[in-house]
Amino acid sequence: MMQIAEEKGYKGESYRTMDVFFQGVADAYLAAQNLTTAIESYDLGAVYLGSILNDPQEIIDILELPELTFPMVGMLFGYPDDNPQLKPRMDLKYKVGENSYPYVAEITTELKEYDEEMSYYYDTREKNRRSDTYTDQVVRKLSTPNPLRQKLLQVVEKQGFDLMVDE
Repeated sequence: MMQIAEEKGYKGESYRTMDVFFQGVADAYLAAQNLTTAIESYDLGAVYLGSILNDPQEIIDILELPELTFPMVGMLFGYPDDNPQLKPRMDLKYKVGENSYPYVAEITTELKEYDEEMSYYYDTREKNRRSDTYTDQVVRKLSTPNPLRQKLLQVVEKQGFDLMVDE
């Protein structure tokens, strides 16, 4: 976008804004999901690499990414070496609302059945067995923030985006 604008004589800086950055974030995630759908239609498997955000500067350096680019998601795909059990999914009523956010009072009580289903899934699956529940995973994740991701905004700004986080 920046290169096109500059070649057409544009002199402003609006392509460096948070708005443009987040448009790119949305585009990247939509493209990844569409790619996954296409890959799976060929009986291939796909996995997202959220870990790409653990050291985005290293990824930028390795891939020699130019200014105003940022690695959002990595993907691997290929032929699966097994056919994993299907992981239970939370009821959509907890995640999808109509005209308002689906807030649920006493959510842990509401999710008791789902926790039991997840615990059974983890305990009985063939690979990587463990004893766990969804709600325990939420608490564990929030209790142990990833220190590698503490400087994400600084790397985004170093790539040329003006996120205006200090104002």
